[in-house]
Amino acid sequence: MKLRLIREDEVVKASEIIARAFSNKTYKIKAQKEIEAMFLNHAVKPKYLVAEEKGEILGLAGFSQSWMDWGIYEIFWVAVDTPYQRQGVGKTLVAEVVRMIKKQKGACLILLTTKHSAFYQKILGFKIFIKKPEKDSYLMQLEIKK
Repeated sequence: MKLRLIREDEVVKASEIIARAFSNKTYKIKAQKEIEAMFLNHAVKPKYLVAEEKGEILGLAGFSQSWMDWGIYEIFWVAVDTPYQRQGVGKTLVAEVVRMIKKQKGACLILLTTKHSAFYQKILGFKIFIKKPEKDSYLMQLEIKK
């Protein structure tokens, strides 16, 4: 499995993976616009990593530096296509995003998840700082020491 930045011609494919992974067709349109922002002229651009094998995109993970505070990074749209779920693809993508951001000493990572909070806590060291039981969602953070 190879990890690399997404190419502009893969935006539609990636947004389709998100729609399938989250079982929500409306996410395709939202995700496509957000992924396209990587290729536009913005001051702070998101980045998207894809996991690929034999030319096939297995999954993706996005991240961005906050435009409000340059020391905060957000991880979003972590999605693995349904045939490749539970095979370590998402774990590998998130671990690589964390590794890339760790190069920025004193950074803080945040993410919102509705599933797998134990993965983020036990494997990567994230801490829950807001839990919304009614939606089964967790806002989590990971501080990177200086």
